[in-house]
Amino acid sequence: MSRLPLFVVALVALASLVGHGPGGEGGKALKGTFNITFMREKWTLTFDGDKQYTLKRKADVVVSGIYTLDRDIIRFQDESGPLASEKGVRGKYKWKLLAGKLTFRKIDDDVEGRVALLTKENWVEAKPDKDKKGRDKPKQP
Repeated sequence: MSRLPLFVVALVALASLVGHGPGGEGGKALKGTFNITFMREKWTLTFDGDKQYTLKRKADVVVSGIYTLDRDIIRFQDESGPLASEKGVRGKYKWKLLAGKLTFRKIDDDVEGRVALLTKENWVEAKPDKDKKGRDKPKQP
């Protein structure tokens, strides 16, 4: 019986933690909710897993739109909301999701507010509330 080198075992373990690949796997959808505090307010970025995203400030939707992935590159296009950029103005970023932290690095984007918000710090994955037995709590209607 042969043993796998330790670095191979570590890579496999790391890949299982990431969940969405090291950046994103060719066209695969990103799904989850991530939070930061920016300008003393809570911001929430949600990817629905079907190429749609929503950005909220506190509880209010301020931007919604579409995103596309190509490995570790993500492109945003705002569609609606009071803080949405002009139609057709896209943002292009390198992204990475590692251990529940989502980071963006600007490649090309002329929308300064979007750049500042996305690249300010790590977006932390929101975990569902748990009950005393560690099960996900049902969402309240």
